[in-house]
Amino acid sequence: MAVWKQLTIYIGKSDRWYGQPLYTALVGLARKRGIVGATVTQAITGFGKQTSCHTCELWELSSDVPMVVTMIDREGALLEILPYIKEMVRDGLVTIQNVEVLHHAPSASSYHSLN
Repeated sequence: MAVWKQLTIYIGKSDRWYGQPLYTALVGLARKRGIVGATVTQAITGFGKQTSCHTCELWELSSDVPMVVTMIDREGALLEILPYIKEMVRDGLVTIQNVEVLHHAPSASSYHSLN
């Protein structure tokens, strides 16, 4: 049985990679490399190593709020793209942890099978 991992990347909304939002570039990398799934979540508030708190208020939609990019796939697939992610994430946090996949219903065009 395959070992599944969740790669979680904590960055800011204003972080860029060659002119595009970093979170968009990370999801594009995941898709190009055949990662099973990637999701971007915008946080309401948070802080990082600079300890300045970033908050998103309704009237501040362009503020530098925290963004979380989550990718789930087999361990080998995530470890293959990790060097690219480390290069792209210049200011942020990258973690990896085990996940137990309870249900996976891939479409006919999915790249990986569950086992």
